[in-house]
Amino acid sequence: MSPSKDRDGLLALIVGMAMVTVIVLGVLAFAPIEPFSSHEDWAYQEPGSLESLHISVDADVCDIEVSFGDLVGSWVEVGMSIEGRSGYIAGDPDINFTVTSGLNGANLTVLVELNMETGPTVTYDGSDIIVIIDRSLPTFMEIEVDVGDAVITVPENASLTGAAVHTDVGGLHMHLEEGARSGNLNLISDVGSVNLDCKDALFEEGARVTAETGTGSIYLDIERSSSSQGNLTFDCLANVGSVYLVLNVAGDTSVEITSQANVGDIETVLVGFSGMDVHLVSDNHPDVWSVELMLEADVGSVHIEAEWRGSDG
Repeated sequence: MSPSKDRDGLLALIVGMAMVTVIVLGVLAFAPIEPFSSHEDWAYQEPGSLESLHISVDADVCDIEVSFGDLVGSWVEVGMSIEGRSGYIAGDPDINFTVTSGLNGANLTVLVELNMETGPTVTYDGSDIIVIIDRSLPTFMEIEVDVGDAVITVPENASLTGAAVHTDVGGLHMHLEEGARSGNLNLISDVGSVNLDCKDALFEEGARVTAETGTGSIYLDIERSSSSQGNLTFDCLANVGSVYLVLNVAGDTSVEITSQANVGDIETVLVGFSGMDVHLVSDNHPDVWSVELMLEADVGSVHIEAEWRGSDG
């Protein structure tokens, strides 16, 4: 082999090793392998009585959990926690978490915002905002999430005067426990499911619950007895997905269910109901109180399990 060919081979080896070194250093510098974390807490602890709360939560990549409890010394508590990994050179990502509040008489407004850096140099392993509201404070809430789940739990003797919840990519879960009070609800997930369960929750007279998914299914678990007085409407649309209804009604509450499955089937398991699958009524319809459900699946099916009992026994 000639000396020139030896030099060419050595040069190629050096260049190859240099390229490999650059690639490795680049990976170490920018690949999300360095752990980071961020944690913040906030509470509204001003003395005096409050009449209402309007809370808004707007987050980029985050799970949001809202609940009510018997707080001591505060009206609202908010906690933010983020765990993730970033590149060595890129450093920790910019995370902007702010909570602001304002008071108009005895009416409190709280705005929670979380903006965070995204891209190939950062990975979020866990990100959540937890909000706890004093049970005695009637609350209207607005929630907007880009990527993440939203979970709201309303217990007995807590009052959700209304809610507008929207997730771009993520599931939405609304739990109204027995004795919880609620007004109108607007629940939307662009990509993800909407889950609502309400067991003898006390809705305002004429309240309307709207649930919609772009791609995802809607799950309703509803129980109404004579103690759940008032007229109530559910309007549900799954554009690409199915609607699942489990309904148990008793006493002087009657039910009317109108269903439509444009590309799919309507499947029913019924006790105490009559009519066609697309239009069902409870055997006591009409009665003192009414629940009206409009269920539509554009590309998907409607599944109904419904039972009406003549008494609460």
